[in-house]
Amino acid sequence: MSSARWAGFAAAVGTALAVLAPATASAAVSGDHCVGDLGTGVTKCFATEAEAAAYHPAAKVWVELVRLYDLPGYAGPSLRLGGDVTQCTPPTADPEVAVPNLAAYHWDNRVSSFKATRQCRVKLWDGYRYAGQSTEGGRDGYLDHSENLATIGFDNRATSLKIS
Repeated sequence: MSSARWAGFAAAVGTALAVLAPATASAAVSGDHCVGDLGTGVTKCFATEAEAAAYHPAAKVWVELVRLYDLPGYAGPSLRLGGDVTQCTPPTADPEVAVPNLAAYHWDNRVSSFKATRQCRVKLWDGYRYAGQSTEGGRDGYLDHSENLATIGFDNRATSLKIS
């Protein structure tokens, strides 16, 4: 291929990629509220919290256990984590659910506030597979909510979590 043809081809490819880039970026913006199935690891995102709340994985019992928020005050983009666990139990030595890497749900180092449901409590770690520093407070470092994780020095630090 001559250098003139190669330059024309490269310019056409560059233009095509530039046209595709905005569509990818807008798709990310339109999916700020996600639902993560703890059993399958599948995550589905929606434009609004109402759409996320209405979604349940088909043909199975699905219960929300914790909702993570990107901003303090339970605001901004959110991730609902749940599965077929219908109730949490008090002993933290045997948690109902463990998430070794929040990056699997695209939420590594993003959590600024959270709320647990179903009598669940959550413990966050700043390392993969429950390594490093963890949240303090509550019983055994497990909390049922935090409106602002910065108050305990844990804003945007969570990499793994357990739900009990």
